Amino acid sequence: MFPHTFEPSDVTVLLERIFPEYLSTEERAVRIASGAHYNEVISREAIPDPYYIDLFKSQVERFGDKLASLFVTLSSIILTSAQERDVKPVLVSLVRAGTPTGVLVKRTLDFWGLHTPHYTVSIVQGRGFDEVAIAHILAQGYKPEQLYFIDGWTGKGVVRNELSFALKKLGNRYGAFHDELYVLCDIAGVAEHAATREDCLISSALLSGPLSGLVSRSIYQAEPRMHGAAYLDYMEGHDLSRYFVDAIDKRIYAQIKSSDARLHQIGTPEQAQLKMVGFMTMVEERIGITNPVRLKPGIGESTRLFLRRTPQALIVKDPEDPEVEHLMVLAQEKQVPIVIWSDMTLKACAVTP
Repeated sequence: MFPHTFEPSDVTVLLERIFPEYLSTEERAVRIASGAHYNEVISREAIPDPYYIDLFKSQVERFGDKLASLFVTLSSIILTSAQERDVKPVLVSLVRAGTPTGVLVKRTLDFWGLHTPHYTVSIVQGRGFDEVAIAHILAQGYKPEQLYFIDGWTGKGVVRNELSFALKKLGNRYGAFHDELYVLCDIAGVAEHAATREDCLISSALLSGPLSGLVSRSIYQAEPRMHGAAYLDYMEGHDLSRYFVDAIDKRIYAQIKSSDARLHQIGTPEQAQLKMVGFMTMVEERIGITNPVRLKPGIGESTRLFLRRTPQALIVKDPEDPEVEHLMVLAQEKQVPIVIWSDMTLKACAVTP
């Protein structure tokens, strides 16, 4: 199976290891403009600088308890659902943001005595789910209704739509799937289950490969092959995957042991949807952008855009909010203009050119 730097018992990575041609950002843009799909070409992921690593660790320390409570809430939702549906869940996280999320959900369920397998698989916008990977899971004897799909957060809901479309297609072959998405933070109002619908910092968004077991972003490959990815061996000295899950794991355990876990969800999908519509209307009225593709709403999506390329602008609600401190640093480093909208409902939104 695919190599990774998580504990082997934490996750099985269902990807084919490939050794891609790393393109510069400019070369990648040219290939995409010439017709290549964005998930068929890849750039070399930059090694984060020491200052940013220190900032990441400080954010983990500062917001670790809050994040742990989100994991306890989300895991309790899955536990309750499995009991009500009388199934033993099989966790299926979505590469890459969903991978550390799935690891910590698995560990939380382990604390409660529910030992679940955890697989992480690829889903590619515009190309669909890795059906070969799903077939592999089902070949282990699991049923479609046992699969619980997990991601870190939502942005505009594109991945959710892709997932549902793929599961309906697969359902014709294997039977009905549990077509519901479980996330920590759902600002789009598209996930059936979330610990919160409010925009918040998910610390694992701050880094990509170094928090994803050194797994690169996935590369689409047609059947009969699984989707592919590179193992980022050149980052081995900078990997923080186990550091992150161990740091949050300790806080989860402490909350469960002390009965200090806050098992309440914040907001409803409908409330999140209304807020997102209001935000999109605000963007159109203030800066004239009507194409949602140009927007990366929320702290998580804004951060991932900065890690991949340079946005045109960063909009923040409060530049002094510690949850967006890393975004302010990234914007200053890349000389990205910062716009302050103190009346917006989200905490951040990055704008693409």
